Amino acid sequence: MPHGEHELWAPDVVQGKDGRYYLYYCPDDKVKSIGVAVCDTPAGHYMFYGVVRDREGGILGERPGDTIPFDPGVFRDEDGTVYLYSGNGPRTEKEAVKTQKAFVVMTLEDDMLTLRTEPRRLLPTVGHSRGTGFAGHELFEASSIRKIRGKYYLVYSSIACHELCYAVSDRPDRGFRYGGVVVSNCDLFPGEKPRYAFGNNHGGLECINGQYYIFYHRPTNRSMYSRQGCAEGGDPAGRQHSPGVRDQLRAQRRTAGSQRQLPGYHLLPPVRQADPHLLRQDADGQQTSLHHPGRSRLVAGGCRTAAAAVHCQRAGR
Repeated sequence: MPHGEHELWAPDVVQGKDGRYYLYYCPDDKVKSIGVAVCDTPAGHYMFYGVVRDREGGILGERPGDTIPFDPGVFRDEDGTVYLYSGNGPRTEKEAVKTQKAFVVMTLEDDMLTLRTEPRRLLPTVGHSRGTGFAGHELFEASSIRKIRGKYYLVYSSIACHELCYAVSDRPDRGFRYGGVVVSNCDLFPGEKPRYAFGNNHGGLECINGQYYIFYHRPTNRSMYSRQGCAEGGDPAGRQHSPGVRDQLRAQRRTAGSQRQLPGYHLLPPVRQADPHLLRQDADGQQTSLHHPGRSRLVAGGCRTAAAAVHCQRAGR
């Protein structure tokens, strides 16, 4: 791994107690371990630091009984505890029977490499989701966690692939409940289910100058490997939207249960009919349904509004 012979997949970075920045990544599907690189500044240049291992030197992912490391997410809580999240899930019951896939959480020592606690399962995956509330939206990959107003919000890519969902808990390592869909990168047409075509979704939440954004990617050019980075920012509820949309938002705020509310966002009900306020003519002449046209900004690799279905709206405060 230190020789640059592998790809770098889905990294995440956190600042350690020593003030340095630690980047966690899975090199590719040819190596079953989590690599760590370190730098004095968050933007690089990162140097290889080691691989996550236990106190006896056993490499996480290579020990008997370990599940497959994948898409690591890392989070440092206010008490200094560093939580490392890792893993992915099967997409079918058949795959679940014969795979070592699972989503787990563990804690690290101050050296940012050594396991303090062993991995334990966290979010349910296909084959383990019955009665949990996650059925149909089980974790597939791409975990990212944030602490917002005292609660822990874990964003992940579900088995539907096109959607980023979230789960919420009072603790960072257990008790997560399914919260809903934050954003989808597929096209949504009135009266139809979302259409997923090519590629997955991957992203996370970030608060910038007091406003939350969901960052994610969407496939382009009919290839799952041609991706555009997108960011959805939240306007105050009802601003710059048609009366019909404002009415939907007000009704959603009145009726939404606390479990399904993401701070700064409100999930919208699906479009049931062709509302002219929710349709936009795309560049190729197709009408695309957008809950909030014009708010999706491409942050890399593109030059126009993303033709993606927006499932969230910033709540007014």
